[in-house]
Amino acid sequence: MRIMGLDFGSKTVGVAVSDPLGITAQGLEIIRRKEENKLRQTYARIEELIVEYQVEEIVLGMPKNMNGTEGVRVELTQEFREKLMRRTGLPVVLWDERLTTVAAQNALKEAGISCQLVNRVSQAHPNILDLIASGTIELIINTPTKGRKQDSDGFRIRRSAVEHGVGCVTAIDTARALLTIRQQSRSEDLTPIDITTI
Repeated sequence: MRIMGLDFGSKTVGVAVSDPLGITAQGLEIIRRKEENKLRQTYARIEELIVEYQVEEIVLGMPKNMNGTEGVRVELTQEFREKLMRRTGLPVVLWDERLTTVAAQNALKEAGISCQLVNRVSQAHPNILDLIASGTIELIINTPTKGRKQDSDGFRIRRSAVEHGVGCVTAIDTARALLTIRQQSRSEDLTPIDITTI
């Protein structure tokens, strides 16, 4: 069963779709609109993707405040959800978006991988780009989303990683494989080899 994930913003909707087993998800595209309340084309595009990927359920991010209160975005998200359910006939589950980055950090730590939260590109220095340039970061896991502009944070992070010789994994399946290998061989040093020499 494929699940569609939606991130509803003021002028964009980020779209991701799971694999047929519902184990992993991959970003598909960002649907853009010129005005916040002009959603007809957005709904139409979501419906096209539902048919194309045979989606049976939708998960919609719920942007609650960190203290649990609900602001204007929550109300708009709930209205978007109601109309989406009426148009598609599919269940739309609301997902609390708070602390998802912290959850990812905890999963990495449980796998025995040292990690820490760092400032985004647009936040105070030192931020992620500063840490890449200084050699503090050894590996970046950053999956690109179709349709993103070259001035996006993700693009700048991946570009900086390449420019500074920092490993950069851009596929979630590869990241999972690396974590699995790391978990299975904690006591051994791994040596990468060039497969063209085999």
